Amino acid sequence: MKILKTGLNLKLTNPMKDYIDKKIGILGRYFQEQDETLKAQIDVRVDTHHKTGEVYMISIYFVMKGKDFYTKERHDDFYGAIDIAQEELEKQMVKYKEQLKEGIGRGTIRGK
Repeated sequence: MKILKTGLNLKLTNPMKDYIDKKIGILGRYFQEQDETLKAQIDVRVDTHHKTGEVYMISIYFVMKGKDFYTKERHDDFYGAIDIAQEELEKQMVKYKEQLKEGIGRGTIRGK
């Protein structure tokens, strides 16, 4: 799986990049059969909120053959934002895998 990381208005440190690789790399297990076609684009941005201060915004595009997943999360901590985004993508992937297993969305009639 190819993971592209971009810091839009901050410099991503090596520990930040390693954490992204660790958390997003876990998601590849859902589609191991397509590992060479999997791509993830992670954009990290820091904005300043007028009341709470710095807020990390994480956008993740997870692309595979036939299906794309996307999430955008914000948190006051970089690691918390990555964790929330990873959990959201995992929910989407589990739901998609269940739909594939049941044949929903592929022009088949759902069995009982």
